[in-house]
Amino acid sequence: MDNYQTGTFVIPQLSDGGVFYRDSQLRIYKPTPIPKDKIVAGFFGSAYGDYEPKDIGQYKDTVEKTIIIGQETAKRGIIGITGASPGIPHQAAHGVSMVEGRILVGISPVGSESFHVIEYMKVVTSLQGINESLVNEWDMKPLDPYNVIFYLNITHRSPNRRFVQRDLPNLYTSRIAFFSDGDAGTNHEAAIARELGGRVIAILKGSGGISEYLEAINKDYIRKENDTVVIADTNPDELVKRAYEAAQELHEKRKSIDDTFDFMIEQAELTIMGKPFQFHNHSERGLSVTPLDQKVN
Repeated sequence: MDNYQTGTFVIPQLSDGGVFYRDSQLRIYKPTPIPKDKIVAGFFGSAYGDYEPKDIGQYKDTVEKTIIIGQETAKRGIIGITGASPGIPHQAAHGVSMVEGRILVGISPVGSESFHVIEYMKVVTSLQGINESLVNEWDMKPLDPYNVIFYLNITHRSPNRRFVQRDLPNLYTSRIAFFSDGDAGTNHEAAIARELGGRVIAILKGSGGISEYLEAINKDYIRKENDTVVIADTNPDELVKRAYEAAQELHEKRKSIDDTFDFMIEQAELTIMGKPFQFHNHSERGLSVTPLDQKVN
């Protein structure tokens, strides 16, 4: 597509290649088309809101370094993806948005923009109540950095299950998974990244939280061999450089991860064009999608 049409579009049945989401919403904020066959990087870390960081100085340093990570990935033409959550992932999103021509995609577990903003601001307001100095101007702008947000409409009765389910498409689509700080949710995301394989797990050392242990867990305790590359560095520039080099090698070796992201974008584009589509299992890589008005061999 030459250009996207901004606005909100309903996708009756959206697939991430493994799970179907019914009546998801696609919100296009910027008309720039999203390119295919690119390396995608996910950003993972604490959203906070319910508790204060153990070391406030360390947290603020982590925020600054995470912004740099976002910037450096975007400068290399890497597509960024987050769970559209506040906290550390949003700081990475801020960094991505500072680069001209960047592409950033959000995947929210809720079903609409309005609900998403309400839930996002609850967390930010809670963190403000704990320690106002931990909230910066960018935290108050939940939608600004994004080109596109998928509102998946995950309907588990437990809100926590929505977030657990949302982790899957975030990791399915990420060739690189950057980790800064983090708690139980970040630990879950890191475990998924390792279990799936074929990914670069890039850890910001010295960022606090569960990220302080991820390198040792992956190198000293997990024995599974599945083309996972684990990189840890205290320098955000060097971390991105090393992660990108490793991702380029994996990108040529194992295409399926990048196909997952392209597959979701393909569904989005058909929705924007108003073309109903159907899913097929005739592709070697799994599901494929075709407009209903085209013949499938």
